[in-house]
Amino acid sequence: MGKNPSNNEKKEIFSLKSIFPQAHEVFSINLESLDKLKDSCLFVLDTNALLVPYKIKQESLDQIEQTFRCLIDANRLIIPGRVAREFAIHRPKQICEIFHHLSQRKKTQKLKIGTYPLLESLENYDKLKSIQKEINQNISEYRKTISLLLSQIQGWTWNDPVSLIYNQIFSKEVIEDPEFDPKKIEEDLKRRIQHRIPPGYKDSSKPDKGVGDLLIWYTILEIGKREKKNVVFVSGDVKADWWHQSDNNPIYPRYELVEEFRNHSGGFNFHIVQFSEFLDLVGVPGKVIDEVRRAEITVSGIAVSDLAIMKTVEGMKAEESVYRWYNKKISDARSIISDIPPFSFIIEHSDGYIEGVIVKYLNATITASLNLQDVIEKIFLNFISLDTSIANRYTLIFTTSSEEDIKRVHFLFKSLKSEKTQKEEYAEWLRWPSISPRFSFIFGVRDEDSNFYPHFDDSYD
Repeated sequence: MGKNPSNNEKKEIFSLKSIFPQAHEVFSINLESLDKLKDSCLFVLDTNALLVPYKIKQESLDQIEQTFRCLIDANRLIIPGRVAREFAIHRPKQICEIFHHLSQRKKTQKLKIGTYPLLESLENYDKLKSIQKEINQNISEYRKTISLLLSQIQGWTWNDPVSLIYNQIFSKEVIEDPEFDPKKIEEDLKRRIQHRIPPGYKDSSKPDKGVGDLLIWYTILEIGKREKKNVVFVSGDVKADWWHQSDNNPIYPRYELVEEFRNHSGGFNFHIVQFSEFLDLVGVPGKVIDEVRRAEITVSGIAVSDLAIMKTVEGMKAEESVYRWYNKKISDARSIISDIPPFSFIIEHSDGYIEGVIVKYLNATITASLNLQDVIEKIFLNFISLDTSIANRYTLIFTTSSEEDIKRVHFLFKSLKSEKTQKEEYAEWLRWPSISPRFSFIFGVRDEDSNFYPHFDDSYD
């Protein structure tokens, strides 16, 4: 006799019915464009949108404050209670990140050329000592100023520039914090994870099993039900439980979300945009949008415009795994010297050949970003702009934590190379033929045991 199907199996059979209760409405959806609804819709902010301003200039921050104020005065800006609580957790990390980076800069070493009595009679030796003294005095002043700045940051409680603005404009009326039945939330979260129903199932491995996204979504549904208006969710989350994707690129919001919101709101539209897109929709000046867009690709402390930035813990682990791989791979290495900015390490081969290696770890947030192609291009352009007198060869290694991600990075890199080198206006890319013999590009994965495995080797000898 066959086994009776379990409750879970029954749910699996009929899960589509619960997602799309009215089959005939599947063919009646007509999603209104953002251009048509941008002047009347409600904007709901995600946590990551509230954190982006920590990476921009005061002038741009002032412009964003003005934008928020205008929308609040028109009752068109809403922050879910869950977002406010997540901000309270993540905001200190933004401050600590700035503090850490400045603290590392404080370690800048003074110059020491040594003493050479034989050179005392030479004018250039005296000049060199004079320059060294002046530089070291500047370094001392540099360290002192950093110390003063660090003390000022330490004095911040909730009065940093971003928090001060939020304190003034985000009143109780802006926060949407409905009460939900915890038991029903847990049951629905379990159902969504089991059947991969958006949102939240991509975060099921987190300690809270991704309940944060679901609570935000429930809040959005409540807003739609009460206000009977179109809603635009401002979020940098581009995972597959929010977006339909092609080659990891977000195409448009998940159909299930659009349909669920439509059912709750009585036929209104749901869209998702990044923070920079939101600013563009509401008419913020282009220079502010450009700065915000750069901030959006500054993820986990990794500023792609600077190859000598301080590394995240995962970034350092990636370097260590590549370092071990090089030790096994290269038999003629006389020495491998690590942490020589801007290089991850420098290899001196037995024949005197010098190789400079830079390792770039792209975490899952970066590889899922809408701006991944921009990240790759900026890293590349900085890399080929290095001082080529330092070494005989330069190797840039991209590493991720999954094979799928590294394939995407490699594909975008090759596509960029093909596209840019055919257009005369991209001067830096057109340098490729002349610099390629000295530059190598390796793409690989770091596994759970911190072992590095190369998947693609684009060397141009």
